[in-house]
Amino acid sequence: MKLQTQELNTQDLQLPKAKYILVDFWFNNCRPCLEAFPKMKELYERFHRKGFEIVGISIDRTENIEKWQNRIIERNLVWSQYLDENGKIATNNKITGFPTTFLLDEQKNVIKKNIPLDMLEKLLESQLMN
Repeated sequence: MKLQTQELNTQDLQLPKAKYILVDFWFNNCRPCLEAFPKMKELYERFHRKGFEIVGISIDRTENIEKWQNRIIERNLVWSQYLDENGKIATNNKITGFPTTFLLDEQKNVIKKNIPLDMLEKLLESQLMN
């Protein structure tokens, strides 16, 4: 999957090595996406060292790339961020609602789509806090 980095370099999607990875498809002015970030940041801070990662993939349009880059900075999103410019990959994969998330296991298998963040928190507590 070829995406762009925040610096707009094209590269293959790099999934980090982790026990659980939340892949988050979003865009810069998606209200539900923005409302989810505080809880996502809390989960990332609590569980990152225990094996939890997040990867953001924005579907922003070409004319909104600067807004996307600014949103990452203003929201202090510290995990990896990629751009699927104009949502081509998302569209090809029938991702039409936002945010759309995929929870992956250590082998990069999708184990849950659109997991509510409170359920994700319970899962991470039970699996990573032992």
